Amino acid sequence: MGEPATKEELQQAYRKASEGGRWFSVEFVKKNGERRRMICRDGVYRHLKGGELKYEPEKYDLKTVWDAEKEDYRMVPTDPSRVIRVKGRGTVLFENPEAEEE
Repeated sequence: MGEPATKEELQQAYRKASEGGRWFSVEFVKKNGERRRMICRDGVYRHLKGGELKYEPEKYDLKTVWDAEKEDYRMVPTDPSRVIRVKGRGTVLFENPEAEEE
């Protein structure tokens, strides 16, 4: 068993995976304990309808992305203990096998 994954490593994986507006996949454990796999993109502004969020996602360890399947904005965790895997360009950029369902 190695060192625990850090938030900085996860942030770096998200940045690298989404470079140039590329699609990437993230597998994580939702707050209700359910596993979720999402194909998403960062930096999509085309579908914004105006207004502001009533909360700051960063305070809740969340990041806003565009979900390809749902065709809507969704949140993915930035807490490494909840993220299982981040893949971009066919490469695993972040993996945390210790992330388990709560």
